[in-house]
Amino acid sequence: MLIYAVDSRDAVKRAKAIDLLARLPAPETIIPWQVACELAAVRYRMRHTGALQGDPSPVIEQLRSCFPIILPQVATLARSQRLIGELGLSIWDAMLIAACADAGVARLFTEDLQSGQSIAGVEIINPFS
Repeated sequence: MLIYAVDSRDAVKRAKAIDLLARLPAPETIIPWQVACELAAVRYRMRHTGALQGDPSPVIEQLRSCFPIILPQVATLARSQRLIGELGLSIWDAMLIAACADAGVARLFTEDLQSGQSIAGVEIINPFS
């Protein structure tokens, strides 16, 4: 979801992402490490393919100035393995949900998982649906 806030190629999703970010309560909002890493990877990939000009790193620094980035705990890996076994999630989805659950995240905004479901106490919300 974060990539759309800084990517001008989809104006509708960009507007929705910016609106959502503006409405999130800063003291209660965190960015899981995995999300920050994915944002950085996509931004650097965009630069490599020519979809982005300039240095992508200021976006990560701006993100860090708005919301804390939370590192996963050692137990996150074990929790993610249980989620894979119980629900058949991909390793990356399971790691993200486990990290959110370990950090006490109540709602995860993503378009990559089924909106409306709750996994490990984390409500999945697709902000674009």
